[in-house]
Amino acid sequence: MDIFPIAMLRFLGKRDRMKVVFRIERDEETGGYIASWDDPAGDGITTQAETLAELSGAISEAVRCHFADRPLPKVATLHFEHDPELQLA
Repeated sequence: MDIFPIAMLRFLGKRDRMKVVFRIERDEETGGYIASWDDPAGDGITTQAETLAELSGAISEAVRCHFADRPLPKVATLHFEHDPELQLA
């Protein structure tokens, strides 16, 4: 399972699938992550989590709810406002 399964809605052509791209930012207060996407049809999605792994699940759930009455996007992308860092030591 991909750690980032779902994420700005783009129509890439008739043969291509719908794509959702979330903007990912670090929450300075909590140290967690905030994911947001503006739906061109109106509204949008904002969700948050403490870790990137938890954010994946939060995004998946939010997308399923938002697209309950429409086809789900088939492609997901996350756009990080700042590159994440890994603690190695």
